Amino acid sequence: MDNHPYIHWQTELEQLFDPIEAELQNASAIYILTDENVHPLWMNTLLENCSILQRAHIIEIPAGESSKEWEIASQVIQQLLEDQADRQIWLINLGGGVITDLGGWIACNYKRGISFVNVPTTLMGMVDASIGGKNGINFMGNKNMIGTFQEPDALLIYPGFIETLPEQELLSGFAEMIKHALIADQALWEAITELEEIDASHLIPFIKRNIQIKNHFVFEDPFEENSRKLLNYGHTLGHALESWSLSQNANWSHGYCVAQGMKFANFLSWKKGVLEETTFGEVNEFLEEIYPSHALPSHHHITPYLMQDKKNNAAGLQFTLIEKPGIALFNQRVEWSEFETLYVLWYQSIN
Repeated sequence: MDNHPYIHWQTELEQLFDPIEAELQNASAIYILTDENVHPLWMNTLLENCSILQRAHIIEIPAGESSKEWEIASQVIQQLLEDQADRQIWLINLGGGVITDLGGWIACNYKRGISFVNVPTTLMGMVDASIGGKNGINFMGNKNMIGTFQEPDALLIYPGFIETLPEQELLSGFAEMIKHALIADQALWEAITELEEIDASHLIPFIKRNIQIKNHFVFEDPFEENSRKLLNYGHTLGHALESWSLSQNANWSHGYCVAQGMKFANFLSWKKGVLEETTFGEVNEFLEEIYPSHALPSHHHITPYLMQDKKNNAAGLQFTLIEKPGIALFNQRVEWSEFETLYVLWYQSIN
């Protein structure tokens, strides 16, 4: 799809692994990394429909962001070592963004690199997390502190997976779809704001377009030196909120945190004269209706996490701001004192 031949869209589950069947047959072993939520929902069905997986070793880990840590990665690597797995194995990452991030990082580092496949089962994974070659784990409570750039050998998309997702998971992925629309596609923005319902049947038709948008930036700027930074819209504050929520055992979803980050980025855009007030109000009203703000931390509590973000430094923070739906600006510097002032204003306006 769009200059990325390793991405395969499959509408029939039994054909999901057909594009890499020869490679899997020649692998010394096949491992499937998944979590406790995906395993009971899909593993038996996959094994019944995809004969190539009959010899796979299954590694199941706890579900959730707290599993994207060094301890879990070490446990998976230990199992591979105990099995005497060589460099000719293939690792299939079956799950959401946590699984594809974690599994990709393990594959890049185990014996200096093994082949891996991402099979996203969440909307977030399909439209964002599994695309673009970012692999990583959290460390000491900080989001994606240790990571690599390495695209998978194959990315297999079966949209039917999202039909079993709970509403919260769909909304988490929908936030990234909103992000793509606001930074790159006004027509997509208009279409998603007119959706009658946010459910699998209404969202599946938009998955391909979101993959195309993400691919465009990845292909143009694979190592995030320029235009790919547009994809960080909502993530400067969003990642900090996600790390903070983990420290509070709140476990807010990635999408919810990114939605709050987009709302703050829009506030910045308006206050800095980049975004018209009317458009700011319309966009944030849409976001607030779906992702209402609640119990957000003060700037004193969120600043330590922002300081650990690789996008920021002592001189200030880096934000992606929007001019209007479909047009965005990256590398927008905000000094720490300016951030504090505007965050306090925004915080007061939503509380």
